[in-house]
Amino acid sequence: MGIVVGAWGVHGDVKVKSYTDVESRFAPGDSVILQGRIATVVHKRDWKQGFILTLDIVTDRTTAESLRGQEITVSTSSLAALSNGSYYHYHLIGCSVWTDSGEHMGTLREIIATGANDVFVVREGTGAEVLVPAIQETIVDVDIEAKRITVSFPLDTL
Repeated sequence: MGIVVGAWGVHGDVKVKSYTDVESRFAPGDSVILQGRIATVVHKRDWKQGFILTLDIVTDRTTAESLRGQEITVSTSSLAALSNGSYYHYHLIGCSVWTDSGEHMGTLREIIATGANDVFVVREGTGAEVLVPAIQETIVDVDIEAKRITVSFPLDTL
């Protein structure tokens, strides 16, 4: 749902860059998972890149600073059901990406949220990277069970 990008203040609050588009996420009383531990959100306030959170398991600045780079997640049972054709990022990461002409592009390793649309970061085993816009015109098919995404993306334009 987000990643800790730093500490805020001296009492252990953390700055969280949010990856969620659910406005009510991180509400006081919500449970989140941080470093494999369940934490309760005590307080939340807006911050330019996300939120500043007070978590019950983080009580000082030193601990908050040590969490930089740690992802904040929630259990899958607390996720809202999605409409047909919508997916959570964790469904897509690790999928094999193929062009509609049958060429293997690589594996979806990362998703960049740009605001306008997501961008899929697809890497081959050699480390070559292709950025694929996740828009309706580009994404032909997503088969979560087969871990396969088909895109309309001509490789000869690279």
